[in-house]
Amino acid sequence: MSRIGKAAISIPSGVTINVSKGNLVTVKGTRGTLSEQINPDLSIKL
Repeated sequence: MSRIGKAAISIPSGVTINVSKGNLVTVKGTRGTLSEQINPDLSIKL
């Protein structure tokens, strides 16, 4: 089994990430906003 899911992701300066209830991840940066609903079986830590 791969351990890539445990690898940390570096966040560039100027980028904000918000994780709300239900695993809705919102990323805001200089080029706009991106929102994605993540499977609730996965845990997301910021």
